Amino acid sequence: MLSKYAKGFLLTAMSIGALQVLPTDGAQAAGVYPCDGNPGVYIYKDANYTGTCNRVDIGDYADLASNGITNDDASSIKLVHPSPYLRYEATLYQHSNYQGAKSVLRFDQPKLDVENVGNDNVSSMKIRTIQQSEFEGVYLYDNPGFHGDWVKVTGPVSDLSTLSFNDRTTSIYIVGRYTGYVYTNAGFYGVNLKISSDGTGVPTYDLGARLDGTNNSISSISVTTY
Repeated sequence: MLSKYAKGFLLTAMSIGALQVLPTDGAQAAGVYPCDGNPGVYIYKDANYTGTCNRVDIGDYADLASNGITNDDASSIKLVHPSPYLRYEATLYQHSNYQGAKSVLRFDQPKLDVENVGNDNVSSMKIRTIQQSEFEGVYLYDNPGFHGDWVKVTGPVSDLSTLSFNDRTTSIYIVGRYTGYVYTNAGFYGVNLKISSDGTGVPTYDLGARLDGTNNSISSISVTTY
């Protein structure tokens, strides 16, 4: 027969063993689900969100095949966020165990062939959520159309080489209320371009379409929120 102390210890251990950390804001536990409109990261076999689809939630997926998702078969990704205040971020990897080329997505991508990871090339991924405050900012992309590598800034950066992004910006995507300038020289000098957003819609700037010498030439940025 168990002593009173032993019984108490056993009940405590059983309670801890049954403890679950439940997701919030409508998100489900990590796993693979049907594409049914619920929050999650939707992985489509074909471009433009068509073809066979699987929905995944927060978690690390070291080998898609072992999770019931066809390896090297993804062509588009859609993020159905849990709430206006909580957003998904999907990091896609070319090889299993988070190896090879990767792409970090915070926005829908209808054609993965324009991303670093490539089309029909995803073998592992990590899915997490971020707060709206982390989601908002000025995104600088190194490819046209807001693709490829990116950095997000929320304040002045006098030398983008400190972020390994000097002379790399080709397109700009703004989320939230930000205003300011990008410059072709460090220290907020040179040719400049005003960028601004009042928080409605998502203002975008494609520098490749401009003739002012800003494409692939941005070295500093001065932005503030308001």
